[in-house]
Amino acid sequence: MKHLKFTPAQDNWLEVTWIDNGKEIKHTSYHPTQLNLLYADAETMDTSLNSYEDMLFAWVASYVPPAPLLTPVPQQITRAQGKAALITMGV
Repeated sequence: MKHLKFTPAQDNWLEVTWIDNGKEIKHTSYHPTQLNLLYADAETMDTSLNSYEDMLFAWVASYVPPAPLLTPVPQQITRAQGKAALITMGV
């Protein structure tokens, strides 16, 4: 009998262990944006995700992307730095 074991991992990744007759046949980590890949893998492994869909959709819905890294804006620059910035922008 085939079944899946889901284990939440760091940064909202989901580790999925594919088990057939008590034997682990595959272990893969998925990111919430890879839900289609998880469905494709399930089809390849001849496993239905129907009984897991509520849990999978809740997992994807709970994903909050990390905040973008902010580039600090200098409070002061030299005249040469200002000119270099203008040249870089094509002004």
